[in-house]
Amino acid sequence: MGLNEDEWPERFERNIFYPQWLLREFGFPSDRDLLAGERRRFLGLLDLAGKNVVLFRHQLEDEIPTVPSPFLEDARSWALERKVTEAPLGTVLAEIVVSRSDALRRGLLSSESATVPRRPGHVEGPLAVPEPISPTAFELYLRCPFKYYSRYLLGIEEEEEVEEQLSPLERGRILHEILQEAFAEWDRGRSSPRAIDPESYDEALALFRRMALASLPPEHRAIEMERLFGGAGEPGAIPWLLRREMGQSALRERLVEHAFSSPLRLEEGPRGEKPWYVRIQGRIDRADVDGKGLLHVYDYKSGRAPGEAVALQVPLYAMCLSSERGVPVKEAAYLSFRDRKAISRGDFEKAKALLTRTYGAIREGRFAPAPYQEHLCASCGYAMVCRKEIVEPLEPLGPLGPLGPLGPLGDVP
Repeated sequence: MGLNEDEWPERFERNIFYPQWLLREFGFPSDRDLLAGERRRFLGLLDLAGKNVVLFRHQLEDEIPTVPSPFLEDARSWALERKVTEAPLGTVLAEIVVSRSDALRRGLLSSESATVPRRPGHVEGPLAVPEPISPTAFELYLRCPFKYYSRYLLGIEEEEEVEEQLSPLERGRILHEILQEAFAEWDRGRSSPRAIDPESYDEALALFRRMALASLPPEHRAIEMERLFGGAGEPGAIPWLLRREMGQSALRERLVEHAFSSPLRLEEGPRGEKPWYVRIQGRIDRADVDGKGLLHVYDYKSGRAPGEAVALQVPLYAMCLSSERGVPVKEAAYLSFRDRKAISRGDFEKAKALLTRTYGAIREGRFAPAPYQEHLCASCGYAMVCRKEIVEPLEPLGPLGPLGPLGPLGDVP
């Protein structure tokens, strides 16, 4: 039910030709009678439920905050008269969605065929987690479960704003293309990777510049070339990478855009399996084997590197490649071209626990619109389908508990 003003009670149309006292003489109901009828209809609906009553409302209408229905106070009285207490929700109120389809999906409402109780914030499970697992997809889930749901379960493409400059996605794709082709050309015809040293630095820089000119669209070439190679007093991303290469020891092998699909063994799975095997599939931007036989795994980021709480790509890539080739890992890091630094993410035990928790959460159907950082909503491409609510201050409500952002009753038996 849409529990907002002008919906409950519905706005009445007044007769502009005859006064109220005259209409009453001919049997027309007064505004008071109409309001009482609406209230009886509302309370009658509450009494129809055989087991649960869930009230919710939307809080924005064309970006304008809505006004709650006065009948919410009647719902309070109705619950108190029947000595109803709030059932445990099992999740924070801010995670509960408000549209009917979302309520069905999340278990707030159940279909007639449902025979098992469901918890708010969850769909009926267990869901099948697609394998082999993509670390990129799992990182998206950690950033926001609803984005994972929209992309991988609903199949909705993320909406991008039309910009005069290249979008971050386009910029990242072009950067990967430049690095892949330039390193392939640099190592062409050699049995082992060619080093970049002070003597060959200018040659390597010229090669990368040629590849960039060929890859960049003409209308964006001037701005992006300055971003990649620097301008007046501003070091570029490519020179930073090449200088970093100069500090590395000689390599036995350099893998660029390396595709793999490997089983990963964990001591315990999400349902207590011991051991647990899961297949990981992906494409590693860069993996080096140094002169000592140690593995260095890197993932390129045209923007900032992901935070530790959502980083799965690099550690999973490193573990799988190490197992596949029998080579110990020396370094697992994101290379942030925006910040011009390498961010290490080599805590493999933490990555294993994060993988297990994420797998279990997806299997249970937990897809709350809950980004791990609130500012991500400002640039989200699923904003038009997401029903993430404004979080209002909670206030005490006696035996019913807190009045959350969606109405006075959470899940009332």
